[in-house]
Amino acid sequence: MYGDSLGKTMALLHHALRLPALLWRGEACCLTMPDAGDAPLPPADLPARFDQLIAGSAQELPGADGLHYLALRADENAVIVLGPYVQEDDRGQEQAALPRLSARQRQAAARAMAHLLAASQAEAPGGKPARAMAHLLTASQAEAPGGKPARDPALRESMSALFSHPPFFLEQELAGAIMLGDGDRAVRALGEINRLERARVAGDPLRSLKNSLIGSCALCSRAAISGGVPADAAFTLADEFIRAIEDRRDAKALAALEEDMVSRFSSQVAQLRDSGVSSIVRGAMRYIDEHLSDKLRLDSIARQVYVHPDYLSARFKRETGEGISRYIQRRRVQEACRFLRYSAYPIARIAGYYQFSSQSAFSKVFKQYQGLTPRQYRERGAPGGAIP
Repeated sequence: MYGDSLGKTMALLHHALRLPALLWRGEACCLTMPDAGDAPLPPADLPARFDQLIAGSAQELPGADGLHYLALRADENAVIVLGPYVQEDDRGQEQAALPRLSARQRQAAARAMAHLLAASQAEAPGGKPARAMAHLLTASQAEAPGGKPARDPALRESMSALFSHPPFFLEQELAGAIMLGDGDRAVRALGEINRLERARVAGDPLRSLKNSLIGSCALCSRAAISGGVPADAAFTLADEFIRAIEDRRDAKALAALEEDMVSRFSSQVAQLRDSGVSSIVRGAMRYIDEHLSDKLRLDSIARQVYVHPDYLSARFKRETGEGISRYIQRRRVQEACRFLRYSAYPIARIAGYYQFSSQSAFSKVFKQYQGLTPRQYRERGAPGGAIP
């Protein structure tokens, strides 16, 4: 796939820096990683600015809508481009699917691009090509002749800034596999992520790992919901795994739990697709779950899935065994449970938020599903923190 040296260099940059990479020859983009169907192409006018690039030095080029790219001239006719990404300090941008790079990370990436290109073009003793990746990643630990430190001891530290969190496209690969119910692919993507150094999100290493896994659990549950799993089923499974994460006492057990978590969420999607629940009903469920705090009417839900309200009502009941109104009511109670357990919001306020006409009406419906009043549930559940 990467037959020539520049293609190999581009692949090297893509895997080392964990950003989308593109190889331009003249005015044409001839190679992308990931594949063109998954990698967003830079704006058409970007090649016009390649003339300003200095050989051997990566530069940041702004695109449209606040997006940015790093470009490096590899030879007279070829340019390697990384991106798009958003600058971390650009608070006006809401590009959630794109990575946010701080100034330090952008400088590290630009520097690493130049190092990787130089290393891949160099030759080791005997005329054999140097192993560029290994050379780069161990450069700061190596010693020059005479036992002196290598010339660039800060390189490894700079590179590590890029890997403090899983790169966005690997997270997209993991989420995409779960959305398709492809457990094997999801586990492989998790393996790729876990080959990188995890972010330190707490002083205690075990607590840091647990926090990281709780973040992974959120990603998995949202991916399952995007794959059509009802939100209550996905969040119920998420709660189960969060409790299990807190119960584990060593890193090995947590690693095994994370792999099981990815497999279970993928299985949720796969089972749903095998269950015969149609895309129409799944779409209605997804719309309902996203608007539980809004007034929901059958005709407005039906418009979202492009069918007649009567047809949707009959099909929903046939495929799920539950009417739409009851589904909405049950889901509102389930979501209200989270507020009752983990917050100190007044019960009347929670009732109003989920469109119940009064606290007494909320309590009556709540007890039908939970066997307890909201107050009893709160007293027996996990204590919540005070909310101003």
